[in-house]
Amino acid sequence: MPQLGLAVTREGHELPVLPSSLTPTCSASAFAAKGFPPKKKAQRGVSSSGKGEDVNDLLNSIEKKGEDFKESDVVSIWQQLADRAENMSQEDRESKIHRVKGFQTLVDMSIMATKRCSTEQLAKIVMSAGQLGFDDDMLLDRISQSFMTRMSHVDATELVNLATGLSLADHSPSVILFDTIQKRAVELAPDFSSEQKSALEKAFKSFDYDHKDISSEL
Repeated sequence: MPQLGLAVTREGHELPVLPSSLTPTCSASAFAAKGFPPKKKAQRGVSSSGKGEDVNDLLNSIEKKGEDFKESDVVSIWQQLADRAENMSQEDRESKIHRVKGFQTLVDMSIMATKRCSTEQLAKIVMSAGQLGFDDDMLLDRISQSFMTRMSHVDATELVNLATGLSLADHSPSVILFDTIQKRAVELAPDFSSEQKSALEKAFKSFDYDHKDISSEL
């Protein structure tokens, strides 16, 4: 059987590089060039229920089945990790999730898929990262850049998830992004529920930028 080479990613962890004799559907290191594989009739994806799985099972699934993941699978893994880490201390999240190879691979896959993910999917990733207390400049800044070019298509729920996720991750957006979020919030004023307005106000206050209260802006 051919031996796999290793490629070092931005975090210093190693990902397998398949020799030319093997032709994978998709691998983490190839996402940037090839994208996720097209949907198949019998796709091996990620169960949205996640019953019977713990954090380790989810992280292991990335290494075992990651080459078959679609964008929706990547988002699902983020959300399931956030759900299962809800009662963990931040120290446990960092040691049992953030520093695990499978999670680092998930982050790399997410960065490479930024342009292909919808704004809804990106907002969910940011929200999950925030719930996990994961402040990664490369991931969050890359997603923020993508939002800058697509802000006119962002809806109320996506905007709240974006702002709340950045706040929970303790990742302050750039002044330009903050102003863009504010402007879009005003445009979406009729669409926000009272709970969403409160969530935006809470997030905005955590960013330490000068702004009027959301209640007065909306």
